[in-house]
Amino acid sequence: MSSLLVHIHQGKYDSERELMNLRKNALNNNRVDILDAVNQRLRREHPKLYQRIVGPLFSKSRDIDEDQWLEITSNFESCFSSFVGGESSLRIACENLHYQRPSGLATCKLMFR
Repeated sequence: MSSLLVHIHQGKYDSERELMNLRKNALNNNRVDILDAVNQRLRREHPKLYQRIVGPLFSKSRDIDEDQWLEITSNFESCFSSFVGGESSLRIACENLHYQRPSGLATCKLMFR
């Protein structure tokens, strides 16, 4: 774990300004690990700010109702015989595991365009 992550978890950067700067830099540099740590600190130390930033992501309305969502998520695994993801991710996973061909590629192409 990087020292920056340790300092974030220890609360060294607990001011609102410092956490927001760290969050912005993590987003710009694609550092998911730091972004997760900063979001955890924001949720703990500044819950209203966290709700203002992250809350709108969860409150977006969807075009499906609760019953449809439950059916989709409950039966998701039955659509696939092995890995799930985009074509490139599927090919990389199969290459790393020394599979000759990606199983379920057609279904993944259909679902994850």
